[in-house]
Amino acid sequence: MFKIGKTYRITMIGDGPEDSFKGQLLACELPLICIEIGMGERIINVNSPSFVRADRHDDATLAERHDRQDAIGRGSD
Repeated sequence: MFKIGKTYRITMIGDGPEDSFKGQLLACELPLICIEIGMGERIINVNSPSFVRADRHDDATLAERHDRQDAIGRGSD
């Protein structure tokens, strides 16, 4: 699920190799999403064959997220 205000790394494919860019999600009206990239905006159709994936980009590292998930699994002390 997309979350407004979160940052995503969007991967698309065109005539050449995969291209990816990072931006903040401004709007989501599936299948269209609007991403702020630098000083501009980009509208992306996530149903397009060119769309590969969207990875949420957090400030937390993967190891930190795993630590949090482990702590939740153990319960809070």
